[in-house]
Amino acid sequence: VLITAMRDSDGQLTGFLGIAFDITRRKNAERELASSLATTQAILDTAPNPIITVDDHGRVLSFNPAGERVFGYRQTEIVGQDIRQLMPESSRPASVNLFEHYRRDGNTPVVDPGREVLARHKDGTVFPIHLAVGTMTVAGTRRFVGLITDLTEQHQQRMALLAVRDQLMMAANV
Repeated sequence: VLITAMRDSDGQLTGFLGIAFDITRRKNAERELASSLATTQAILDTAPNPIITVDDHGRVLSFNPAGERVFGYRQTEIVGQDIRQLMPESSRPASVNLFEHYRRDGNTPVVDPGREVLARHKDGTVFPIHLAVGTMTVAGTRRFVGLITDLTEQHQQRMALLAVRDQLMMAANV
């Protein structure tokens, strides 16, 4: 409700003008938005794998709790930082070129839609991950969403199987 005092030419109060606005749709939209944000946050908080959003300059915009567990960085340490902090030194120059090329032409994907790459833990340990990257545009700005699976355990199992295979082959040749 908006109420305005009405005055005559001498400035004497002659009455009030009231205008009422129906804000039901706005309030419903606000409730729907709050519900959507709460749902999205619950998904991010409970996802078993890291989910990271990055801007077109490679700055981390969000980092879920699984990202903290896998990479060893607290959210407050990594948000606002360069995504290349999570890459081994050998991968960093190529990623700089990809972000720059993307900003120039807007069409080049920063990373293939899904592939195996190396990542770097806060302690410097390099480990394999599967990285799937999606894109979105928010207020005219391109952003990237990385969905990450830590492949360390699968690689260790594969190496153990190969070692057993090699031992069996050596035993068969003896």
